[in-house]
Amino acid sequence: MQPAQTPLLFVQDVSGFMVGSEAEHSGIIRAGARFVEAMATALVPKIVLTVNTASGAGYYAMAGQGFDPISSSVGPLDGMGVMEGDSRCRQSLAAS
Repeated sequence: MQPAQTPLLFVQDVSGFMVGSEAEHSGIIRAGARFVEAMATALVPKIVLTVNTASGAGYYAMAGQGFDPISSSVGPLDGMGVMEGDSRCRQSLAAS
């Protein structure tokens, strides 16, 4: 008998994981690593629906492109990427 191949559905609205010593002490790195490990070892199909924004490590942990989802949908005003646009602008301006 074949195991069930029920796909995982991710409805994303995630701006990433919190950073800093307080977040690290609360265990965010360990929790995030477990989430990423679960995605990396899941053998079922993954479907991603982004309803607002998805960025940073949260984007990757929730079946980002690196985990090869079978379907990934983003609305016309939504976005996904490694870094949100305003964060990238601030980083670029600070470097100049």
